[in-house]
Amino acid sequence: MKAFFSNIARQLDVATDKIRIGVITYNTHAYTTFTLDQYMTPTEISYQIMKLPEGTDKRYMIDNALIYAKTTFFTAANGDRASAANYYVFVIDGVRSGASIQGEFITKAWPNTIFAIGKILVYTKTIASLATL
Repeated sequence: MKAFFSNIARQLDVATDKIRIGVITYNTHAYTTFTLDQYMTPTEISYQIMKLPEGTDKRYMIDNALIYAKTTFFTAANGDRASAANYYVFVIDGVRSGASIQGEFITKAWPNTIFAIGKILVYTKTIASLATL
């Protein structure tokens, strides 16, 4: 999965005044791994993605990660620009929680776009229902 996102990052027009990429890692809590203004070239972003450690916790609190992204991550202090759209891509692997909360949060409180990528196919119904919201 890291190689997939690393390859995408290498192809994007990452720059201070263009696309910015930051990373949140999450399990039972969410953490800023790097901010939107910390790395400003496709090569740097790609390298940092490949350096991400493999997760060992198999209980992912997606609802907490979404709330963290909206309230803590996508802020001016982390390099967010008010004029720029925010796209949040999250990868699902292992047991996850908050499916009903996620749907409600996405439809009512998130003005931008969220993409979910399932690493395993156990939760295809949840992912499909979120995609149709």
